Amino acid sequence: MATKTKKKHPHIHLWDMPKHYFPRNSDAINYRNDVLQITRSLNYVNTRVQHNAQICAFNIKAITQTNGYNASPRETFETVEAFVYHYENYCFRVYAFREKLLQFLNSVLQIGYDEREVAIKHIIINPVIRVAKVLPLLETFNKPKGVLKKLIKDRNSLTHKLYYGKDFDYLLRPTKDIDPHHFKEWCGDWKSQIVSRAKEINKAERLISEMNNHLAQKIIDYKDSLKTV
Repeated sequence: MATKTKKKHPHIHLWDMPKHYFPRNSDAINYRNDVLQITRSLNYVNTRVQHNAQICAFNIKAITQTNGYNASPRETFETVEAFVYHYENYCFRVYAFREKLLQFLNSVLQIGYDEREVAIKHIIINPVIRVAKVLPLLETFNKPKGVLKKLIKDRNSLTHKLYYGKDFDYLLRPTKDIDPHHFKEWCGDWKSQIVSRAKEINKAERLISEMNNHLAQKIIDYKDSLKTV
């Protein structure tokens, strides 16, 4: 005798989520659209980050070369400033992505928090998030050494002007004093500060894409499970 297999939904991306899964008289669709709009802008800003990181790496490396092209100090600083501008932009948008995502989950899952109460510290401890199997996605923001946590930390530093302090240089230069005898190594550290951040943003892009690729299905499965109770 053949056994019945549980019918599964085809994989659905967040932008294709059927409207009947959105609660009536809620802002869930608007928050979903905000999440997707920020995702698109993050992708665009990342292209600017990667492009400028390559120019910075080339110019900084050229500082210590005696042959070939050697960028002027002004040109080098301008390229680094352009990189920092786009890096800041990305950090701010990652934070905005997280906040809109939390608002979307609160609304679409009908968790019940007032909009002003929605914060990651509240959302991640709510039982609905665990039952809906969304918690692993949200925990990505809180991993101690995770890239999303680092980007949001940098966003907070930039917001509160902490980059003017001794522990955070606005142009991402090494905070140690320049030793003329080890100037090449100092420039290498400066280049690494920029290149490593560009790589981190590429990692963030993959994580955010993964969230958007899996979130809708988890919400649909959770809501369907409520119908069978």
